[in-house]
Amino acid sequence: FFLIGMNRAGRVAQHVMQVRHASQLAAEPVRGEVSTAQSGRAAVVSLTRPAKLNSLNLNMIRELRETYDKIVAEGAGCVLLKGEGRAFCAGGDVAAIQQQVEQGQVDGLPVDFFYEE
Repeated sequence: FFLIGMNRAGRVAQHVMQVRHASQLAAEPVRGEVSTAQSGRAAVVSLTRPAKLNSLNLNMIRELRETYDKIVAEGAGCVLLKGEGRAFCAGGDVAAIQQQVEQGQVDGLPVDFFYEE
């Protein structure tokens, strides 16, 4: 299993789509904020939170971990991670964490978020 640098991601995605037309990829429905498509050993994982520039919240982090475990178990050898909209990923959604803390919804959330991120 290997990780692709961002400078090569576009070329790899183009190659994957040329080799296996997008309609041949087995797409999973969007469960929340992450969607996947897989064909053989190639998988495309999309961050689907464009209104927030795909910034990661705790739910997304957990979905990414579950998605990664699933596609590796299904034999993926190449994973392309992309973001929908105009940004790949703005990082962690610390504004949401701050808002929840200010509203008194702490219950370990900040600790869990930074630990799991």
